[in-house]
Parts: sequence; C-alpha cells; structure tokens
Amino acid sequence: MSYIDYVRCNCFKEGISKPFKYIKYVKLVGNYFELELPDEIKQDEALADKIYDEFYDWCDFPCEHEDGEYYSCKLGGKIQYYIYLMKAETDFPTLLSQLPNLDHHTFIPTSYNAQLRAEIEELMKREVTCYNLVSKEPVEWGMYFQHYEVAENVDELLCEKGDEKLYSCNDVFRIEKNGEVIFRSSNLAVERIINRRFIFTDHDKRAESTVFFDLNLFKKGNKQRLYYEKNTYSMKNKLQYDCENLINLLNASDITGNPICWD
Repeated sequence: MSYIDYVRCNCFKEGISKPFKYIKYVKLVGNYFELELPDEIKQDEALADKIYDEFYDWCDFPCEHEDGEYYSCKLGGKIQYYIYLMKAETDFPTLLSQLPNLDHHTFIPTSYNAQLRAEIEELMKREVTCYNLVSKEPVEWGMYFQHYEVAENVDELLCEKGDEKLYSCNDVFRIEKNGEVIFRSSNLAVERIINRRFIFTDHDKRAESTVFFDLNLFKKGNKQRLYYEKNTYSMKNKLQYDCENLINLLNASDITGNPICWD
C-alpha cells in the first residue's frame, strides 16, 4: 500500500495565499481547505456552483506550493517491510507505529520527529541476509518468485493443504505430513501431474503431494526447478530513496511546525 505523504505549508495561516475573491469563507480544517459559504450565497445555486469551481481551482495552487504542500512524496511501506524481514520490530518501534498504515491516524505528531530521525540513522547501518525464491527457467511467472524474500534462519510455511505442509528454511524445502518430514530438497523440481496433485523431485528423491502450490503457476506436466538465491542487503543501499524522502518530510515538518500527513 502506497500513500501520498506531505507536510502542509503555512502560507494560508500567514495570509500570503494567492488572491481568491471569497477567501474569507475558506478555512483550514485539519489537513484540508474547506469553503463555508453563507446562506445568502448558497440560495443562488448558479453563483454557489461557480464559486466552488473557482475554489477547487484555487486549491490546486493556493500559493507557491502546489496543493498547499511544503513537501510531498510517496513513501510506501518498504521501510516497514525490511524491519519485519530483519525481525527487528523492537529496535524500531516508532517507525513501525507511526509510518502510514491502515490501522491508525493519518498524521505523525511532531513530537515523534526526533525519535524517527534516530531510528532512521540506526536502520541505515543495518544489513539483512535473506533468500529469494526463484526459478531457473525463464518462464512467464518466474518473476513472481523474485519478489518472495524470507530472512535467513526463518522457517517459512509456503503452503499447506489438509495434513500436508510445504516449508522452506534458508535454501532447503521440505514437506511434512502429519508432522513427519516426507521430503527434503535444496534443489527442488515441481511438476503438476493432475488436478491438485504435484510431484516434488530432487535427483533420486521423490514425493507426491497435494499441497496447494498455486495451481495458476503450473500447467499439467509443466516441470519447474526452484531454488533460493542468498543475498545480503545493506539497508543504506536498499532503503536510501525511502529514508531520504522521510528525512525530507521531517525537515519540512521541523521548518513549518506542521505534522507529516498522508492520503
């Protein structure tokens, strides 16, 4: 999920907005401009509609800042993703609790700015080692796995059906049935044979399973070899763009005294 993050300017508060004939009826409510026309104007619907049209045009560039925003960017959720991938939630509580998500408020109080800066500085020093699930064949769906990352030494449940489960840990896949390992491989080939049945092979090892390994990825008889690529990422390189955007938002917040907001 991506959000447009921004810090509002103070031009309206300081009375230096661009001219608008009915600006005395404009109010800044929260993070947005609102137009509250008196009843005598509202009674003339044609006039009121004309004023609202002019108001919306004015809102696009109410001052030298487009949309009245001192700074804006699209932050997304990459920072949070890598914190979770590193299993470092307790090290970066403010970044996780205050950056945009669907579960809380739509702004960051300025009182959190200093702590956010400290956590960003620490985050940029970190590295994470993870495994990317990929396919050796240049198939159309292969890129699906390029985006699948799991942190080192984390036992990940990839899929399950009934009493069968497919796990991965580092570069090893395994299938468990009723809690017992029936197949293990670090060089896994998967073939869909019919309906919801798959054959998993690794040289002389073989297992037939019903684990739900995304039927859309395999046509009947389409054998694919999957494996993990191990990568170590520097957060300074991986998150530089996102952290710079957040720092710019914090700078704008400190200059204006206004909170970081998002839509």
